[in-house]
Amino acid sequence: SQPIGAGMESGPSESLDERKEKVKQILKEKREAAMEAASEEAREKELERRRIGQELMKEKIKKEREEMKKVSDSIRQRKQQRARELENIRAQIAKDKELRKQEREGKGAPSSEEKPALRPVQHDGKVKMKIRVGEVTLMRTFEQTDVMSTVLNYVQEEVKGQVKLSNTYPRKEYSADDLTKTLAGLGLCGNVSL
Repeated sequence: SQPIGAGMESGPSESLDERKEKVKQILKEKREAAMEAASEEAREKELERRRIGQELMKEKIKKEREEMKKVSDSIRQRKQQRARELENIRAQIAKDKELRKQEREGKGAPSSEEKPALRPVQHDGKVKMKIRVGEVTLMRTFEQTDVMSTVLNYVQEEVKGQVKLSNTYPRKEYSADDLTKTLAGLGLCGNVSL
């Protein structure tokens, strides 16, 4: 920057007042230029602040949408799974009704052609059990010579609680007397669901 009065030529005709006026004018122009520069810098900072704010807002909205999509997908999958389970249950109920209807129409003594095919007896001495307790499904192979209390103890250890065992079809709940009987003695062989 030039010292005040630099570049001003003082001629003999210029009075002291005129020179003071010129200095004031130069100072005024410098102040205005400095104020304009400061104003421009503040404007640029404000624009940058707004741009960053908009980017942050866009990122936040994007994350919220992704989270909502995850929740929505999870809900949809659970509904589909429940629908499939319900459909399976309805199909089993319809099948059971049809079997009971056939038994009633046959008056309890269906002919050999109407009898459902019996499960072939397996001679390997094994009983493969699929045991459902609430939402938990247990699978284990037992010997036909094992007693029912062995199965009950296994289930209670796995689920950490007391349970009662029953057959799904035909419906049969096993009593305390059944606990001393072998699986073969209870007619359980091959693949069994409890």
